[in-house]
Amino acid sequence: MSSATEEKTEVNNESVPVTKTLLLEKFKAAVKAAREVQIVDQNPKDTNKFYYVTDGRNSLGIAIWEYDAANDPSYISTKGETLDVAVASRVLLDYKVKNPNNIIFRVGLSGNNYVFFEMDGDYSPGPCAEPEFWLDNGKPNTPKLLAIDVTAKKPIVRSYVVTKEDKIKATAALKQCVAELNAK
Repeated sequence: MSSATEEKTEVNNESVPVTKTLLLEKFKAAVKAAREVQIVDQNPKDTNKFYYVTDGRNSLGIAIWEYDAANDPSYISTKGETLDVAVASRVLLDYKVKNPNNIIFRVGLSGNNYVFFEMDGDYSPGPCAEPEFWLDNGKPNTPKLLAIDVTAKKPIVRSYVVTKEDKIKATAALKQCVAELNAK
């Protein structure tokens, strides 16, 4: 496989001269500007697809969204120069929180599963929270992880059981996060 700087994305069987890393960075900037979203996940199997959460602080409500560059007319017509987040995004899950102050916290992708949990909107989990949530799942006083299958036509929320692979990745991510914090 070619290096990340040489890889091109395929849109409608046409090579678009945008690397998957550059597409990720462009999408992060576009979705942050359009929807005030901070965290984005890129589908590792289909790098034209991205997932993000809107937290209800705007008119979009609390939802999990999918953006697909292959369905973005701006991305296609400009060969990757511009993105239209609103046109090429679809709601995967319109989530109803149990408490009006709550939001959903994205934990990450595991295979086809978008993993998340509901939490108080004022809670700030800290700098190494994502790997800790993978590792602490099932322990007392930890949130119950939920997931949706991003490939489903109508995703259904279900409980998520952390896999051995999830734990291995989370352990490495936690070590890296702690090392970066200690280096500061």
